[in-house]
Amino acid sequence: MYAGNFNLLGRITDPSAPYDMTAYSARIVDGKVNAAFTPQAGEGVDIFDADGNMLRRFAANGPDGPLHVPWEVILAPANFGWASHQLLIGEVD
Repeated sequence: MYAGNFNLLGRITDPSAPYDMTAYSARIVDGKVNAAFTPQAGEGVDIFDADGNMLRRFAANGPDGPLHVPWEVILAPANFGWASHQLLIGEVD
């Protein structure tokens, strides 16, 4: 996490994540940081508070699970049909 002048404030980390985790994006949704990542061992989305503390693993799976290289997390707008106000995870492929 960086301040507006690019001074390092701290790091957002998941202590249980594999060492080869690659973060694709981090998006603020309802005041929380949603980070999408893909390591060699599987993909997932973690949720952090604004101070960088991990709150929970929102989604995770092994190599054959439903997530395949998640790269973005957004909250659907109110007029998005059945998915209105739902957390959407965009994927590569």
